[in-house]
Amino acid sequence: MLQSTDLFERDMVMAERCAQAGVITMGNAMNMNRMVCLLYKGYLKEILDYGLEPDEIEGKVQEFKRDVEVIVGIYASDTLGHDYLANAR
Repeated sequence: MLQSTDLFERDMVMAERCAQAGVITMGNAMNMNRMVCLLYKGYLKEILDYGLEPDEIEGKVQEFKRDVEVIVGIYASDTLGHDYLANAR
C-alpha cells in the first residue's frame, strides 16, 4: 500500500480486500475508492485554500468520517465490519 505515490492506487488496496472478503463487489469497490479519494482531495483543497484553526480540526475529522460512512453505506453490501468499528469507538 505504501509502495505507490498514487492516492487512488494506494487506497484501492484496501477496497480490493473488502471485495475479496465479499462485503462489496469489485465494481462498487472501485467506485467507492474513487469517491472517497475525491472527497479527501476536496477536504485537503479546502484546508489549503482557507486554512483550519487548531480548534476546528476534530470537527473537520468527524465531518470527513461521517461523509466516508455515507459513501461506504451506499456501496457496501455488508457493513458488519464497518458497524463493528463504528461501535468500538
